[in-house]
Parts: sequence; C-alpha cells; structure tokens
Amino acid sequence: MSMELSRAYKAIILLGTVSLFADMTYEGGRSIIPGFLRSLGASYTDVGLIVGSSEFLGYATRLPAGLLADLTGSYWTATLVGYVINMLSVPLLAVVPSLSWAAILIISERLGKALRSPARDVILSAATEEIGTGRAFGLHELMDQIGALLGPVVVALALLIGRSIRWAFSFLLLPATVAILMVLMAYLLLKDHVMKLPRGRSSLEGIRSLPTKFWIYVAAVAVSTAGFLHYALIAYRMQELVDEWTVALSFGAAMGIDAVAAVSLGLMYDRCGLSIFPLVFVLNTAPALLAITKSPYTLVAAVLWFGVGMGAQESIYRSVIADLSPLELRGTAYGVFNLAYGVAWVIGGGLMGLLYDMGMPELVAVMSGALQTIAILLLKRSTVE
Repeated sequence: MSMELSRAYKAIILLGTVSLFADMTYEGGRSIIPGFLRSLGASYTDVGLIVGSSEFLGYATRLPAGLLADLTGSYWTATLVGYVINMLSVPLLAVVPSLSWAAILIISERLGKALRSPARDVILSAATEEIGTGRAFGLHELMDQIGALLGPVVVALALLIGRSIRWAFSFLLLPATVAILMVLMAYLLLKDHVMKLPRGRSSLEGIRSLPTKFWIYVAAVAVSTAGFLHYALIAYRMQELVDEWTVALSFGAAMGIDAVAAVSLGLMYDRCGLSIFPLVFVLNTAPALLAITKSPYTLVAAVLWFGVGMGAQESIYRSVIADLSPLELRGTAYGVFNLAYGVAWVIGGGLMGLLYDMGMPELVAVMSGALQTIAILLLKRSTVE
C-alpha cells in the first residue's frame, strides 16, 4: 500500500472513531428526545418546530463556520471546539427543568456539530482524495453509524431495566468524554499531514465562484430534504403504541441500516455519479407513505427506511460537494450546502408536524411524493448543465 493510501485510511480510522463515540452520544440522545419532549408537554407541532429549528440553525450556521475555516485555515480549531460543545450538550439534558431549556440544549448540540462539520469534512476530503470521495465518506459514515447504532441500543437497554430518561441522558456523558479525547488524539496524529490546507478567497468572491451545477444540485437536495419525513415525527406517533425502549431500539436498527446504505451508496456513487440520485429521492418517499397508518409495524418500517435516507445524506450528499468544489473553497461549499439543507429541514418538519396535528397524515405522504418528484426534475437539469 502506498504512503498516500495508508495516510488516507489512517485519517478515516481516526476521524471515524471520533464519530463513532460522538454518534453514540448524540444519536443515543436523539433516539429518546421525542419521548422526552412529549413528557415535558410538547405537541406534534412543538416537536416538529424544535427539531426542525435545531436542524435549521445547525445547518445554517455551517455557512459562516465554513467561510471562517476557509478564510483562516483554522480547520482543526473549529473541529476541536465544535466537538466539545456538541458532546456536552447531550448529557446536560438530564438536568433541564423545562421544555424551553430542553429546546436550548437541543439547539446547542446542533450548533456544536455545525461548527465542526465543514472543517472536519474538509480535513477528511483532503486526506482521502486518493481513494475516492464516495468510498472515503461511505467508510467514515460506516464507523459513524456503528456508534449511531450502539447509542440507541444502550439507551434502550437502560430504559428496559427501568431507569428514567434523565438517567439515560446522564449515562451518555461517558461516550461524550471518550469522543472529546479521541478528537484530540486525531489532531495530534494527523496535524502534520492535514495542516497545510490552502486558505480561500473572500467570502463573497468564494460563493460567486461556485459552479452552476453546484447550485442546481444544492436546490435538488434541499427540495428532497423538505419532503423527507424526520424520525422525530415518526417516533412521536409511535409513543402511543409501544414502549419507549422499543422506539429507541428501532432507531438503533435504523442507524445500522444507515451504515450499510452509506457504504453501498458511496461505492455506487464513485461508479455511477449523479445518476443514482433519482433512485435515492424515490426511496425518500417511503417513510411518509409507511407512516400514514398508526400500525406499530408500519411505523417501525418507516423508521428503518429513514435510516436508508440518512445513509445517503451522510455519504453521497457530502461526496458530491467535494467533487463540485475546489479545495480552497470546500469549507464555503459545505457551508452553503448545509444552509440550504437546514432551511429545508425546518420548513419540511414544521409543515409535516402541522399536518399531523391536523390529523392529515395522507397529506404528509402527498407532500413527500410531490417534493421528491420536483427534486428529480431539478437533478435532471443538473446532469445536462
């Protein structure tokens, strides 16, 4: 194996291990957040808006985070600080006194992830160019999702043996601490190989320099995301039918499916390019279709299909951005992409939550199908540009 390939896989293993423990923490927490918010008096709309707003702010702030990382070259600083905020916000949910404080910490966790994600993705893409972006992000997502599977499983076991949701949140301080220590280790071992990244141009110039195909692709993904039913709303529907530990366990299974989908789709993207995206967008309608009824079996199936969609979003969605943007503007490109992605989450989540509160799950499915169709048409335009 050449030195470049060895370095690429070293970066994937180190950053993937960080993500494993990080996902164990916040995906473990997110698996029980819908039930926790419900216990604090939240409605469907509240859950849709809190989760949607946290996703929006978490993705919107990736634009300034990406711009700042490009302009200063401080990719490691943003990564380190972001992980600390990201990790500590989850176990603190164990002591919140009210719904408003829970919302603040849920948003804080997303903001920490926003700060570190563009910089981390630049580091990963720069260190792994030799093996292909689809393969690199797919393998990283595989390790990421091992943690995303373990977190909800551990939380489910904690709830099954009779502990409270607050105790489960406090238990997540353990993997959170390991994640922080691991990102420090990754910095010490990789800094000499991935520190000499170029600084970008001014923010306005950088944004204007991104190609037309990039903008069309971002629009297609945003429309598809707005029509993708979020786990939080599916889980809220499940609360009336099954025990909390079952909800958490189904989320863990979805994260396992996410891992397999991420690697498979990453390899397919390296071979087929954007031509696989219409299939992904069609699959994104499945959660909304399966969640029309209140059958526990179809709702569990909806959660599992949510995992397929997330596998695509965390692997090939990010891979395309790396392939459509120059290295010196890649943080900016990830920031722009994540801003559009976050706007789509909050609009889609809010509207779908409102439709569920109005007792119209069928319209959620119609909305999902219509938006995925528009996304496919936009993507077709991107492939001919």
